[in-house]
Amino acid sequence: MGFEIGDSRRSKELGRGLNSEKVVDSFVSMIADNVKAMECEKIVGAGYLAPYLIPEIAKIAKVDYVVPERSEAVCAIGAAVSKVSLMLHARYDTEKGIAIYDGILEKCPFRTGSIPKDEDLIEAAKRKVVEIAKNFGEEDVGEIKVLDFSSFTVVKGGMKRGVIADITLQIEPGIRYGRAKGVL
Repeated sequence: MGFEIGDSRRSKELGRGLNSEKVVDSFVSMIADNVKAMECEKIVGAGYLAPYLIPEIAKIAKVDYVVPERSEAVCAIGAAVSKVSLMLHARYDTEKGIAIYDGILEKCPFRTGSIPKDEDLIEAAKRKVVEIAKNFGEEDVGEIKVLDFSSFTVVKGGMKRGVIADITLQIEPGIRYGRAKGVL
């Protein structure tokens, strides 16, 4: 190849007695097993060795792959899995007994005419976010951030009739941290 990466003298010293082909095959198998476990459809490779390793990993894992042009500039082998990113706007109207999630009308999780606390309204909306995320296969949603919250008590004829609350929540985009089974 004509390229040198890292400390070649030290690598040769440490590599004496190792069957490099066996080490590479073991690495490729371990990564392929983890790709299978994640049930993804496609992997993206980057780094100097990606054009050589990624096709083999994809073949064993039975998935599609992409090695972007100039990906060797990354100089690393690794994997990242994006987590579910979700924003939800919830409106609760306990006077009418309705809940609206991103424009979709549902039955309110609170008794009609009740005056729930702000914390209870937020928790109900968070439960809905978790429910939606789980429907997309997400097991651990992590932190759910409240972006906006407002509520007021509905008063008619001098009597409290319910609460109307608007809540916007988000599971922020990002990378899922942790390790897949078998990864060192």
